[in-house]
Amino acid sequence: MDVLTSSSATVPTMPNAAYTLKRRIGSIKTNASGQWVKFIQDGDQFYWDLPVADIVATNPGTALVVRTLPSTPLGLRVAAVLSVVGGAPTATNVPAGIYVWDPAINSTPTLGAGGVVTIEPYSANASPLYAGGQTVVMTNTSQQVNSKVSVSGSDTSLTITVIGWIDRRGRDS
Repeated sequence: MDVLTSSSATVPTMPNAAYTLKRRIGSIKTNASGQWVKFIQDGDQFYWDLPVADIVATNPGTALVVRTLPSTPLGLRVAAVLSVVGGAPTATNVPAGIYVWDPAINSTPTLGAGGVVTIEPYSANASPLYAGGQTVVMTNTSQQVNSKVSVSGSDTSLTITVIGWIDRRGRDS
């Protein structure tokens, strides 16, 4: 068995015509020096050795925002394992809900709605309150998810960290 690395998740450049079979076994990320960033793989689950916050937003707004998660594979639709944390030091700016959802879902969530709401860790009007939790959300092939908070002010914060992702590695195609 030979192993090939390619920058294409779907159409790798094969070394020569003698190689006719291929299968993607995973995705890797390199740092600024071209070195692989350490991760742990367990079957279809990939976890960063040292997760980094991809989104750190102050006053994230109450409208839908499409957010890019560069710590997920580009060119693939994967289930991102996320840590979502937010809140505010003043009661008036503490969101009652933080929503992160799959961009393929066209509806925008409302507080208490089922289906697309992935995390609601807050109690409104508590001060100060910072809370969070883990959730799993599908990305699109551009590494994006949708997000929205119910209340936002100058001191409201939102942090989204990619803990890892679940990648079926082409078995569902």
